[in-house]
Amino acid sequence: MAFMAATITYRIALNFPVALFSLYWVNVLHVPDTLIGLRGTVGNAALVIGYIYWGRSANRLTHRKVLFIGAITYALYPVLTALSPSGIWLLPVAALWGLAAAGIDIGLFDLMLSTWPSKRQPLFAAAWSMAVNAVVFVAPLLGAALANRTTLATALVVAGIAQVVTTIPFLKLPKDV
Repeated sequence: MAFMAATITYRIALNFPVALFSLYWVNVLHVPDTLIGLRGTVGNAALVIGYIYWGRSANRLTHRKVLFIGAITYALYPVLTALSPSGIWLLPVAALWGLAAAGIDIGLFDLMLSTWPSKRQPLFAAAWSMAVNAVVFVAPLLGAALANRTTLATALVVAGIAQVVTTIPFLKLPKDV
C-alpha cells in the first residue's frame, strides 16, 4: 500500500500529457510524418540503450535512485517539447525520453517487487494493474482539459512541473532492493 501511495500520484503526472504530445507536434510545430517517425525511432533506440545502462547501474546506485533520476530527467521531456522551436529539436528530446523512461521502468518494477510480500504478489500485482490502468485512462483526460483552458505548451510545462513535484513521495520508498 505504501508503494502504491508513493507512486500513484506520479503515475497521474506521468500520463497527464500523453495525449498532448502528438497534438503539439502537428498543430504547433507542424512536424511532418517522416520526422515524427524518426522521432519515434530515436526515442526507442534510446530506450534500449537506457535499459542496458540502468539495468547495469541499478544495483550500484540503488533502484530508488534510478527511479528518482529517471523521473526527474523525464520531467524535462514535456517541458523541452513545449520549448522546442522546431520539429528537429524533437529528436534529442526523444533521446532524453528513452533514456529516462528506461530508468523509471526499471526503478518502479524492481521496487514494486521488493515492497510486496512474495506470497501475495499476484494480489498486489492485480491491484496495482487496476490502479495504473485507471490512471492511464483518466490522466490524459485531465491533461486535455487543461490544454483546452490554456494552451498545449502550458499544459506540457505544467505536466513537467507536476512530474517533479510528485517524485517527493519516492523518498519514502526503500533505499535498496
